[in-house]
Amino acid sequence: MLVGLALLGLVLWFVCGALVLFADSAVLSLGMIGFVQGVLRQLLGAGLALLAVGVCLHFLRKPGATGKRVLACAAVICVLLAFSVACLRSLVLDLPYLHQPAVARLDQLHFEQDVVNDGGSRYSLEGVTPDGTVLSFPVSRRVFHSGLDAVGSGRELQAEITYLPHTDVLLSLDYLTPEGSSSR
Repeated sequence: MLVGLALLGLVLWFVCGALVLFADSAVLSLGMIGFVQGVLRQLLGAGLALLAVGVCLHFLRKPGATGKRVLACAAVICVLLAFSVACLRSLVLDLPYLHQPAVARLDQLHFEQDVVNDGGSRYSLEGVTPDGTVLSFPVSRRVFHSGLDAVGSGRELQAEITYLPHTDVLLSLDYLTPEGSSSR
């Protein structure tokens, strides 16, 4: 009974996670919605790992567990717990930035489109800060194409962004031209 419920939970968790992880990148959002999308992805990974820990603990409770089974389950549990912590680390590190996100001005903007196996596309924006740091962020199709259109018109383009540095979530993005005009 317990194993059946665990398997049902695993299937439901996987289906919900697939919807979050494999959604078309055109639905990536700026701001807090983008942060929530990132949170859901990372919680999915941590949740799956913790569910697997529960399954391992269930197998350890069976009578007649051999030393090899105990050792193998203990090793798997340690790896899965480390994976859970790694999934949640960037979220925890970005919590202080929710009220005061990092701000940067990017030059030398580069827009990239990666086609994935299923025919979908992932879009990203990359730029260089005045101190030479290269920053890269996933962006939506709309943000990607508006930047490409501005660059394609022959304008030199900069961007002013607010972002969460550990999860690489853009909270706001303004394209700037050297004349000082901005567009979103």
